Amino acid sequence: MNQPAKLEPIPLDSPAIQRPDPGAIERVVRAPVLIFIASAVFWLLVSSCLGLLASTQCHRPGSLVVLSDLPWLTFGRVFPAFQCAFVYGWLSSAGIGVAIWLLSRLSNTAYPTVYLPVLSAVTWNIGVGAGILSILGAGGNGRELLDFPFQAAFLLLLAFLFFGIWAVLVIWNRAPDSVFISEWYIFAALLCFAWSFPTANILLNLPQSSIGPAPGVSQGAIHAWFEKGLFGLWLAPLALAVVYYIIPKLVEKPIYSRKLALLGFWAWIACAAFGGLTVFIGGPFPAWMVTTAIVANVLALIPVLAVAANFHMTTRSAVEAVRSSLVFRFVTFGAMIFTVYGFEAAANSLRTISQVTQFTLVTLGQNHLFLYGFCSLILFGAIYYLVPQLLNRPIIFAGIANFHFWMSVAGLTLLWVVLTIGGLIQGFGLEDAKVSMDSISDLLKPFLMLQSLGALIIIVANFAFAVAVALIFLLPGRVRWRSHVPETSVERTPEVTVA
Repeated sequence: MNQPAKLEPIPLDSPAIQRPDPGAIERVVRAPVLIFIASAVFWLLVSSCLGLLASTQCHRPGSLVVLSDLPWLTFGRVFPAFQCAFVYGWLSSAGIGVAIWLLSRLSNTAYPTVYLPVLSAVTWNIGVGAGILSILGAGGNGRELLDFPFQAAFLLLLAFLFFGIWAVLVIWNRAPDSVFISEWYIFAALLCFAWSFPTANILLNLPQSSIGPAPGVSQGAIHAWFEKGLFGLWLAPLALAVVYYIIPKLVEKPIYSRKLALLGFWAWIACAAFGGLTVFIGGPFPAWMVTTAIVANVLALIPVLAVAANFHMTTRSAVEAVRSSLVFRFVTFGAMIFTVYGFEAAANSLRTISQVTQFTLVTLGQNHLFLYGFCSLILFGAIYYLVPQLLNRPIIFAGIANFHFWMSVAGLTLLWVVLTIGGLIQGFGLEDAKVSMDSISDLLKPFLMLQSLGALIIIVANFAFAVAVALIFLLPGRVRWRSHVPETSVERTPEVTVA
């Protein structure tokens, strides 16, 4: 049985290390972190509106008479714009902002050059805005999550380069202390995005040249590899880094097992990049490639279970102490959804099940579970945790934040259940040659209408989140309303080292 990892902080007066004041570190990185978070909230609202519009057009394309004659608001443009705004505008912006804060805190380094992350934030938002406007203006290329034209993708890569240079400088100048597991996940996310994003754009979106675009069906394989890597090796590590930092801080104890943490990290990195080709089961690819993807998705249950066991053992004796914590609620619920997603992804990768679920609404529901249930809920909790610290203010009107949590859970649950059931009906209908496409469309209409209801609930939740964050930003620090987040959740206790 694994023994709990022991917390052995270096004394503050040790001659081997002089730790800067955490408040000084936060003052240095405050500007880029808040810029990234504020822009992420903006793109969350934009993507929510685009998502609701796309969902409505699925079952009532002609209902919005005013918009029906506007080609840039048709489903074929709105839906990819929604996806890119959500993934690159909301999740990536919030993830980078939180990563800047985590790296500074865990590295014990207040590196003075903040111009690079600020420049990164500005360039990133220009790239996202230019890409979304290009998609709505018929400038997209039709590849999911690679719809940005090459020029907009270059701006994103340039912004990421600014952030990466700053991260390397922070790591290079970090205090001579142990490396935390949260840092491991952030390092992995940086390396994987720097590898996959430019590679996919060069091979798929680069104008005709000697190295791009890739020929024939290889484009499908490259795109599937990129999308799986974007989810599993960019967004997931950023979310898990937050969980590995916040949960031990809230329960005020080290993570349960260092060995489980390392097993979960290396097993996830090894499996997450190879599961993309399951979307092409039965397609024009060698059988060994598809089989490797299936095996990778099934083996990914090992790190999923390792992470779940570690978090459960860490929190089992401290749940009562932090049950009222809003941050704890968001982060732990997102971590539990990560386990559910792992099992669903493994099941949908099997050939027998994929024969029914492939190319149906089940896949869309699985993506919502990962992007909103896992990544977004954890980032919501992270923002509620660090923004009050950066501004030295409480969560104003905590009831709004609680309303945001329950509406998010309700909307996500409705979306996932409706899309899963509707997708299964759709899949069995497609398997039966006697069932016409018109009949399948008629069967799906009630589920698509409920999908729009779920999207509406989520957009209400997201606007409540924007209001809650705006109140923290705008109201003065001397105003003190009662918050449901206990004081222990914002104390600067020693971080937990696992390496």
